Amino acid sequence: MRVGQTALPANEEIMLLNVSGNAIELSAEFHPSAASSYSSTLPYVRAHIPAAASLFVAEDEPLKLGVFVDRSVVEVVANGRLAAAVRVYPGRQDSIGVSLRSQGRDTVLASLDAWRMANIYR
Repeated sequence: MRVGQTALPANEEIMLLNVSGNAIELSAEFHPSAASSYSSTLPYVRAHIPAAASLFVAEDEPLKLGVFVDRSVVEVVANGRLAAAVRVYPGRQDSIGVSLRSQGRDTVLASLDAWRMANIYR
């Protein structure tokens, strides 16, 4: 499944209606913008999230995310320089949707490719 260029309005969740699954791989590229992931608009305030790391992206560098979801494990690789993994606990059988959100300012999804992964135990 491929999603083409899509506007992401600030602070609004955009559901990707044709992308879903609990074992999927996503490859997304975002155009550079001033969007951030901070909860404050003050320039000197930085997020302090446990087990978080910062990735600095140059103004003209796109943000490229590789996302791997394998049921209760989510791994994200950003620009080939930063990787993070987290265990998730979806409480519903239909918790398989994918959505995007630009925090703070509008930005643009340049493209997103999604592949469903097969279950090796079947």
